[in-house]
Amino acid sequence: MNHTILNRLQTSKGRSIRLVGLLAALALLAPQTLDADENVAEQPAGLPQINPRSPSGLDFYSQGGVVVDGVGYFTANDYSRRAGVKRTDEFPCVVAFDMHTFKKVREYKFGFTYDSSPLVYQKQDGTWLVIAHEHKNARTVAMNRDTGKVEWISEADQPGTYFFGYSYYQRDDGTKLLLMACQNGLHAMSGETGKDVWWVKRPSTGGITPCVDQKRGVLYYQCNAKVLKIRAADGEVLREVDAGTPHVCISWNTVLIDDKHGRFVATRWYGKPEWDSAIRVYDEELNLAWERTGLPNGKKDTLTYAEGKLVCGSGNGWSKKYTGNEWKHISAYNIADGEIAWKCDLSEYDYIGILNVPYFNGSFYAENGGSPPQTTKCFRINAADGRLEEVYDYGRMITSCATHIVAHGKLLSGDLWQDSIVVTNLSDNSTADWPGPFGDPQTNQMAAPHEAGVTLTTIQEVSVQHEPAVGEDRANLARDAAIKARSRIKGEQADVNRMVDGNPQTRWASGPGDLALAPVDVDVQLKKPQVVDTVVVLTSTLKGQLRLKDFDLYAGLGDRWDGAKPLARIRDNTVERIRVTFPAVQLDRIRIRPLGTRRPDNAFAHIAELNVYAADGPSERSVESSPFPPTLADAGHDPKFLRTLIASLESKVGDSALARVRTKSLHTRLELIKESQQYEAVLEQISTETEEYQKLDAPEWAVAQRDCMARLRTWAHYWIDHQQPDGQFGGSYEDDVELVCGWPVLVLAQDDEKVRRALELLAEGVWKSRPFLERFGYDRLTDVEHAAENTSYSQPRMVVLDYDNPKWSERCSRTAATMHEHFLSRNEKGGLQFRSDYFGFDPRTLKPVTREQERPFDIPESAKALKPAMYAVWATDDPLARQLMLECGNTWVEAARAGGDDTGRIAGLLPEQLSWPSGASVGTHARLSSMRATLFHLIGCYYVSGEDRYLEPIRTLLQKSLVDWSVKDVPSAGTLDKLQEEDLTGLLEQLALIAVAYRRATGDRQFDAALARWSARIRNTLVDGVKSYVYLNRNSDRLWYVDRPLTIGAYLESRCSVGAQLYQGWQVTGDDDYLAKLGWNLSSCLNDKWGAFTYWFYDKSERRVTSNDHPAHKIQCSESALSLMYLGGPAPVEAVWPQFAVSWENVGTNFCALVRHNDSERLLVEMYSFDEQLRSVTANLWELAPGNYEAALGSQLTQNSHVNEPTWSKSLNIASRQDRRRPTTLQFTLPPRKRTILEIRRR
Repeated sequence: MNHTILNRLQTSKGRSIRLVGLLAALALLAPQTLDADENVAEQPAGLPQINPRSPSGLDFYSQGGVVVDGVGYFTANDYSRRAGVKRTDEFPCVVAFDMHTFKKVREYKFGFTYDSSPLVYQKQDGTWLVIAHEHKNARTVAMNRDTGKVEWISEADQPGTYFFGYSYYQRDDGTKLLLMACQNGLHAMSGETGKDVWWVKRPSTGGITPCVDQKRGVLYYQCNAKVLKIRAADGEVLREVDAGTPHVCISWNTVLIDDKHGRFVATRWYGKPEWDSAIRVYDEELNLAWERTGLPNGKKDTLTYAEGKLVCGSGNGWSKKYTGNEWKHISAYNIADGEIAWKCDLSEYDYIGILNVPYFNGSFYAENGGSPPQTTKCFRINAADGRLEEVYDYGRMITSCATHIVAHGKLLSGDLWQDSIVVTNLSDNSTADWPGPFGDPQTNQMAAPHEAGVTLTTIQEVSVQHEPAVGEDRANLARDAAIKARSRIKGEQADVNRMVDGNPQTRWASGPGDLALAPVDVDVQLKKPQVVDTVVVLTSTLKGQLRLKDFDLYAGLGDRWDGAKPLARIRDNTVERIRVTFPAVQLDRIRIRPLGTRRPDNAFAHIAELNVYAADGPSERSVESSPFPPTLADAGHDPKFLRTLIASLESKVGDSALARVRTKSLHTRLELIKESQQYEAVLEQISTETEEYQKLDAPEWAVAQRDCMARLRTWAHYWIDHQQPDGQFGGSYEDDVELVCGWPVLVLAQDDEKVRRALELLAEGVWKSRPFLERFGYDRLTDVEHAAENTSYSQPRMVVLDYDNPKWSERCSRTAATMHEHFLSRNEKGGLQFRSDYFGFDPRTLKPVTREQERPFDIPESAKALKPAMYAVWATDDPLARQLMLECGNTWVEAARAGGDDTGRIAGLLPEQLSWPSGASVGTHARLSSMRATLFHLIGCYYVSGEDRYLEPIRTLLQKSLVDWSVKDVPSAGTLDKLQEEDLTGLLEQLALIAVAYRRATGDRQFDAALARWSARIRNTLVDGVKSYVYLNRNSDRLWYVDRPLTIGAYLESRCSVGAQLYQGWQVTGDDDYLAKLGWNLSSCLNDKWGAFTYWFYDKSERRVTSNDHPAHKIQCSESALSLMYLGGPAPVEAVWPQFAVSWENVGTNFCALVRHNDSERLLVEMYSFDEQLRSVTANLWELAPGNYEAALGSQLTQNSHVNEPTWSKSLNIASRQDRRRPTTLQFTLPPRKRTILEIRRR
């Protein structure tokens, strides 16, 4: 098995590319013309499509809509942004479609409706009508819902485009008054005839949809500078009040609230483009209850009301961009008093405006609009506490002037860029309609009605099967084909199925990278051989740039590719729909090789639709086996070729910006190739050495441990070789301090001085990066995770690694003092907690501050901020730090206990929040990734105090996750309050570390059986015996999702190591095979992820990982498992208390160790050195209690697990701790290539 595993770890050697066809490859860089004998793309005549139609109700409609009885009714924009599409006044501007199939039910031939919504209602006689505002005709038109015939037309006295939609009042006789607000006031039309029943004339910039109090017979209407209370029956103005500034009305909603929170009328107002919007809330008599001014809202933002809170968007898509990030949030205001209930921080996201935030079953859904290159995100925000629960990135910009709505559990968003409606799934089992432009057509609350039994799902855009508006009569063979294409972009645009989904608005994209330097092949495998003569490729235009200019087509049949004779070579294409014909040929494979776009960087090829058509006649040519012409990508790792290529381009550099970019890129590639070959050689040498070491009589766990430590060291040294003078590695301090979290094992286990110096340089750089950080330990004001990480992930680890230098613990004590003075306080229950989860150093006031007004609660992740206090206790037993550490831990223990303030909580688990100042426990924290810091903190409290109560939440967690919530022996870690099939491997790794740390601290074996079954399932399902992946499915016999990556920045992450889960298996069973698998698993992960860990050595067209810490997270728990093997406890990682037994000096890189037993009175370590010579080594002893001990070396153990027939022994004394923690050192000589056991036990 050893040789098999080793072979799986080999790094493939770069193949040598012969310089045959160099001129052909170079020609890709020159402007192309069509040769006389080439097959030419047939160009359309160039005439636009006039009013094209589609069987889908989603195509060509992109503005406002409603949903009634399971049918959506949406309006079209006045013009289409689709290339080649022209819209005239003959186009039917309202469509009806089925909400289940999205197929078109009927078109309604309304004139242009701009960005308004239709309204669907029932007349007194039972007839259903659809009405819409024709803005160019200044009128409302009603059509029969079922026939499409015109029923009535209003007077042409409704001017203006600023109008989102209608509301209505139902009269005593059952008829409706339709309310239409515009530039000249409010019209109340008869729903039967369209005639004005009354008209309140008021000037206004636009029409604000009034809200209706049906029960009291009144309505509330906004116009510029005024709010009116009007009797609905006859239009009498009962009261009119002046609004302050700002006071402009554009087009949004007036909201009626009448519930347990009170009876209110909510209004919004617009002024200057930035920071000059207002929300004003009145009582039913229009007395001002409260107002908020100076808000960062936009021109057409709407109001949403739900759960006692009033919410609006932020930013402004109609003006210059806001500066800074202070405006990037969604705030909720208590409807009763206007106080901020919560503020959802969106500062890390790139957007210019969020207009609308509709509510659906416990969550608000915000979408940003605007223009490319920004992309639209859907933000799911918890309505109760403002927590950002999910962010879905569409990978493109979708935008509309009209609001997105929620119906039948789906978000329906107009998209002007693609002239369509985008459908996004939010839940299962919902059947609720959206009958008015703002939800309920009388209250206008922008909220879907609450439904029992609805289950929220992960946000996901629905891929709807469309029929293209134009096409061929023949069947599209590509529909049933298997398509493979590599993409250099994340998310859905990498999905090849978008080429054949029938929807031209979706597309596959090649991503960044000059296609001439690195083309991307699209391979289409037909179900069976066919005679083919036509391929139609639909591309797109984005930012005025056609996204497919040059490409080649090739044929394949069976095991043959005819690379030398392409079906067609398309050059300098100018149209989106490219119809390519060629002599009929029997084939079962087609390769499309995009080579150029009209972007300046020649990147981001798009294929929106792909059609392959069978010929009517027989094959006219055959498919021979011939090589493809060499491309620059093929020769991209050949230095000789690259130098020739650079020489050919240098003459063009002066005249061509693209040539300059390419030349620079190729020079960089040459340098990276040289560097990558050096590191590649190191990895290959490791494999060679491992193969030799497998021939020795060494334990397999040691062979595997040495291999993975060597690869880990190579990766760390790579980054260190690129470290900057200020300590950074290129990802900013915020990411760099997380990149190195697992590196301390290299220092403590193998005395790696290069790593120690690098970590010291980083820690010094962080501390000195800003003057106020040196004073307070904090350098920015943000959420607790990011406020604390620069200090918490740099200074504490040096307390351990450089234990004789007091400056590190002094910095930790200084940071703890800042927390005590500025961030921590006692709540009303007497517990010590953070007043807010948002704190730090405010650069405007030059003081440490908290945001308890906006975010008055503490969260479990705050334990990361307490890490400096914990390490100050570890080093010097700092009394203030000890107090903070234990009292904060006690607060969370009390909060987790049963009988808390929230009856819906899961008893015994950590709450999601601790409210300030009440100290009330809110919810149950359900995600291990955010709660693990407090769990590790509590284990540290147990070590410091010896009090068992600190372990109560951990025992409850292990009971529920390992026993109650386990599926086929694999526990739940991703969502602890919901039993799910799928989980993230990284979260299970964290759970395993908690279980290991708990068992090590307590010796409690009650969970051993469950832990053993769990670890066995992991070990027995490793792919190829060594590989594990990011996602798993507990119910699957295979367990792992091999081909399901996690998107991280520009990188698709698929591998994740499982070292902690394997170490746990050894801990409870004693089976050394778990430790061998641990090493091979980590080696495999390091080898397969080498490019992602560094700069993508082996694909030079790719960008570097933007956040270099994220791939590192996927091996961090395995690094901790290596610490457990070498040290007998965890190294200084995250918020872990570093309770390890031994560290090593002068051992070299061939040293392996396994701590088989350690407690306060005994240490047993098995060692193996792959060196060829004796080595004098030093063991630093950290955990043994003061007293007299006997140390012994040997190769065998007695039945009582003591060293048998020692070859060396020594007496030593462990002294009591003085001013600071220091180890007792023990020196001995380690023999080469021999199993050696060190035992130290009390005499």
